[in-house]
Amino acid sequence: MSPEETSTPAPPPSNANRGCGGACFNAVVIVFVLTGLAVVAAFFGPPVIADFAKFYFDKFRREAFTQDIQETFREHVVRISSTNGNILEVAVKESDEAFDRRTELQVAGVKVPFFDTTVTAKTRATFRYHIKLDGGWRLRKEGDGAGQSLVVVAPKVEPTLPVAFDSRAMESELKGWWIARYHQELSLDELHKGLTSKLEQRAKSQESIDSVREASRHSVGMFVKNWLVTEDQWRAEGISSIKVLFPDEEQKDTEGLPATVELDKLTLP
Repeated sequence: MSPEETSTPAPPPSNANRGCGGACFNAVVIVFVLTGLAVVAAFFGPPVIADFAKFYFDKFRREAFTQDIQETFREHVVRISSTNGNILEVAVKESDEAFDRRTELQVAGVKVPFFDTTVTAKTRATFRYHIKLDGGWRLRKEGDGAGQSLVVVAPKVEPTLPVAFDSRAMESELKGWWIARYHQELSLDELHKGLTSKLEQRAKSQESIDSVREASRHSVGMFVKNWLVTEDQWRAEGISSIKVLFPDEEQKDTEGLPATVELDKLTLP
């Protein structure tokens, strides 16, 4: 080799075609370690540790790997039945419902710090109420002459179940320490599972039924009015208004109650 010639070190081999290489290896090691920890915890640790390890393993698996998901729709009709024209819908109420669930972790009766959780599930629900047309109806006249009222005691108002709610409008809130994330999501999952039954309980509550009482009263009044319009005998009786009561109001003094529906068109000239 002449003095003018110098040796140049060969460049290191390119990593362009090595694929994921070390990154894939590290991911496999992490998955292996987490799997091992979850198995060890499940067999040799208390249940709370097993659940904790499983939660974070599943969380890592969902974030580290992707899936190709395809959705299809199938329908299996269980039952179709007629109401026989026996249901009169009298009120519809839409409301934003919120349910809270608070939990704390205890081991051997001792409260574990930093594991207090509070979760909230919110959704928009549609409550529907009806009366059964073949229920007990009681009618009586009140007053004299052309100013008589027809007092109607209608069947009780009942909720139509199950309550419909908009899953697209659902919101969730989780409060607590990050270490209790597993318990927060578990508690929220339990809250979502019981949402249908909780909405049914709310629909049946006296408070909810009272909230639609006046709307239901008006619906029944209009129903009775439309029926009376076709009955000439009520026109001849000189009925000028309708007052609607429900079974739990039957003992009220109706003399001073305002008319639910005015029937001036049915009054005799």
